[in-house]
Amino acid sequence: MKQFNEISTPELVELLQNKNVKVIDVRPVDAYNGWKIKKEKHAGYLEEFMFRNDKLIGRNNNNNCYQKDECVLIEYCIHEAMSDPSDQSMLFLIECVDGIKGCLSSACGIYADSELIDFCSSIKKKT
Repeated sequence: MKQFNEISTPELVELLQNKNVKVIDVRPVDAYNGWKIKKEKHAGYLEEFMFRNDKLIGRNNNNNCYQKDECVLIEYCIHEAMSDPSDQSMLFLIECVDGIKGCLSSACGIYADSELIDFCSSIKKKT
């Protein structure tokens, strides 16, 4: 069995600058089951949603479909690529009426999925 080294984030950033390096994340799911957004940790957002025909479809949870009125937008943020700050993407954290929590992402700018962004803008916001 291969041995893997644990490294810090600064070490990872340095390694990623070298194009000849392959990084494999070997953490268990419960080690990275959340994101920090606006200094608030959102754990348990494990579903990876797809957006099709004005509905969210769960990839991990038996392909459940969710209409706008079955979703709540918990938070969203815009990420910039380290190598190119103009390369941005949006991450949406969404919770559905059956308790499923997950994420949905889109590019920004000319590559944005305008229907997906309109959908996320129109669903109920967490109060």
